[in-house]
Amino acid sequence: MLAQKITSIIAMAVGLLIAPVLAQNGERACYGGAISCEYPKGRCAKLCQGVIGPYGTACDCPDGQEDNPYTGASCITITQALGRQSC
Repeated sequence: MLAQKITSIIAMAVGLLIAPVLAQNGERACYGGAISCEYPKGRCAKLCQGVIGPYGTACDCPDGQEDNPYTGASCITITQALGRQSC
């Protein structure tokens, strides 16, 4: 039982280390359960899809528009996402 908990903690720690690796439109695993998407005209947040434990981890941002392109993303917590405009 203890070994299983330690393995889970190590797996989550490794996930946090590789989560900042970005793909197109912020596609990544966010272990906080949400993603903040950046655009020149502002930012928005959305909850992640998929489940590891109680939170979703598969995150991405909506495509930008010609006049408002996608510029970056960061992982945030579900609590932070609830306080921001939805994507």
